[in-house]
Amino acid sequence: MKLVDLESLWPQKTVYYEVIARAYFEEAKDFEKAEEYVDMCEELWIAYGGVEHDNLEGVKQLRHDFEMAKLVAEALEEAGR
Repeated sequence: MKLVDLESLWPQKTVYYEVIARAYFEEAKDFEKAEEYVDMCEELWIAYGGVEHDNLEGVKQLRHDFEMAKLVAEALEEAGR
């Protein structure tokens, strides 16, 4: 990640954050850790691309996917699965 910062490759860093977030919520079912990476991804896009950046739609989709996965996991847990 230091190279990403050094070379100002922040868009690539957001991709890493998204991949890590998805791994946490889709595979590991670690929603607390996933939310950290979803938040970092969103904060980075806003910090460097601004609130009007086109890629924020992708971040909104990431957050939606995260929230839906979390709801499904909670429902399954309540159902005793």
